[in-house]
Amino acid sequence: MTAPAPAPRRLLLWTARPAVAIVVLALWIGYIMLRDLPSYVLPHPADVVRTFVKLARQGILLRHALFTAQAVLLGFALGTTAALVLGTLISRSRFVEATLRPYIVASQTTPTLVLAPLFLVWFGFGLTSKVLIAAIICFFPLLVNVIIGFRSVGESERRLFRAFGASGWQTFTRLQVPSALPFIFAGLRITSILAVIGAVVGEFVGSPAGLGYLAVTAAGNLETEVLFSAVLSLMLMGLGFYLLITLVERRVLHWHESARR
Repeated sequence: MTAPAPAPRRLLLWTARPAVAIVVLALWIGYIMLRDLPSYVLPHPADVVRTFVKLARQGILLRHALFTAQAVLLGFALGTTAALVLGTLISRSRFVEATLRPYIVASQTTPTLVLAPLFLVWFGFGLTSKVLIAAIICFFPLLVNVIIGFRSVGESERRLFRAFGASGWQTFTRLQVPSALPFIFAGLRITSILAVIGAVVGEFVGSPAGLGYLAVTAAGNLETEVLFSAVLSLMLMGLGFYLLITLVERRVLHWHESARR
């Protein structure tokens, strides 16, 4: 079981978090009042909340959020699966890594915003193009973490396992995998956010639905409250996905120091 944080630290944490939000809101409202900005430039937080509640009650936010969530989850699953498989294979052969490294790096140096229109031409304006864009964004960060994680095992630990007669599979499952898991979950936390970004990039370029589509449409119509409501929904989606990965990490890595922080 994870040891709970000391009571004074928990109290300070639960005080600091809302305090940050209060400061941000105060600066937001103060800037509007100081500059006398119209709502189509920067809406009041209260107007954003009212619009958010209205769109939620009408089911508009839910419909668009479900489309984006599909792209996020499928893209995350596809990108992380490819990274886990390829990263595991690469970690077992430096020759394979040296051979594939230029191609992997080259694929990541191309901005996703440039690739998005091509994906729309190749795969259409539906869900598939958004899934692939999200998968590409997720792939590289996790791939690097997987390779580093599997190679974090020292030679002394390997010799110890061999001395006890462990097979190659036992060494892999009982030594390398547990050693790599903290690195893998660190990568998964990053990719959980990047998956949302990738799906939204695809929706910005062209989409029949989604929170990114809603934001672009609202910006074109100067409906800033709707735009902020879409952004708020994306923030909540990304935060929820991140917390889900963190929860799984704490359950799986309850024995590791990273899960106790």
